[in-house]
Amino acid sequence: MDRKNIPPPKRTDKTISLKRSMTRSAIKEAKENIAKSLSSIRTKIHQPETSNALKAMEERLLQLQVTTINEREMLKEKSESLDAKETALMEREAILDAREKFVESRYDSMPDKSNDPVNPEERMALENLRLEFERREQSFKELESLLAEREAYVEQCENELVNKSMELSEKEAELEQREENFRIKDDPPE
Repeated sequence: MDRKNIPPPKRTDKTISLKRSMTRSAIKEAKENIAKSLSSIRTKIHQPETSNALKAMEERLLQLQVTTINEREMLKEKSESLDAKETALMEREAILDAREKFVESRYDSMPDKSNDPVNPEERMALENLRLEFERREQSFKELESLLAEREAYVEQCENELVNKSMELSEKEAELEQREENFRIKDDPPE
């Protein structure tokens, strides 16, 4: 079969479902833990209350709360990681699409052997590739400027913190000196 007769693959935007499935599994696990806790609480409610039983229930609830918080943080971190990977993947796909168009236009133009070294399809593919690179370069410059802003802000905050710390130390020394002076006034030497 000739390469020209093969239709290009159909691409659809697919969302990464790993994030959703991880969230669902974490929610399901949290629901199960809560259900277990509630069932144990219900059985203990019908029993005479003892301080040890209440303490055990409170400890179990605290453990569940800590577990839930930790799982949420892990999900958030994984979600951010997946979002970053998805963005990088989409950028790579755009570059690959532009490169593929360039190669296809090169392949299609080989039998023609025209005087122009770059045919219009190649020119279009190269222009798309150039635009993608410019867009990525702009994105990197924006990220660099944001990073520089953050670093400047952190440095400013650190300097303010050091200054405040020094001011507090000075005030503390003044207060200690005043206390000492009041003690000397109240307790004259004998």
